[in-house]
Amino acid sequence: MKISAGKADSFVKAPPAELRVALIYGPDEGLVRERAATLGATVVADLADPFLVCDLTGGDISGDPARLADEVAAIALTGGRGLVRVRDSVDGILKAVQTILDGAPGDALTILQAGQLGPRSALRKLAESSDDAAAIPCYADDTASLERLIRETLSANDVRIKSEAARWLVGRLGSDRAISR
Repeated sequence: MKISAGKADSFVKAPPAELRVALIYGPDEGLVRERAATLGATVVADLADPFLVCDLTGGDISGDPARLADEVAAIALTGGRGLVRVRDSVDGILKAVQTILDGAPGDALTILQAGQLGPRSALRKLAESSDDAAAIPCYADDTASLERLIRETLSANDVRIKSEAARWLVGRLGSDRAISR
């Protein structure tokens, strides 16, 4: 399924139970990491838990395409649903991802983190067209989203900001969510 940029934050906080694969992509690497962590936290309490979380790269899967299906099918030693995170995902892992969506055993959630993927990307097309997958874009913040980020971040720390100061900050923050934060 294709998730709009405006609905991405709410989607990663409360994904549908049947979601098997989430492709989180875009030019804002900080936002890709942030949304991947938020989505992962809906499955496991500790993203560093070695019994529930498997971290891979696109290169790991390209070198051993069966590894993704093996990790998704692995039964967690401590019980519960597992999480497989794949960083640097590229179109070259398409067949491995297709295997998961075609009904490979296991119930782990697979989160694919990628950079900018154009509309012709095979991986993006697969995630957008599957009922068990989601394609979640992460575009650079605009003025409104930067101002909202500033206000939310400061409010969470019980700090207030005047409108002039917020506009000044917006003019100096970049296009990477992690750096802005």
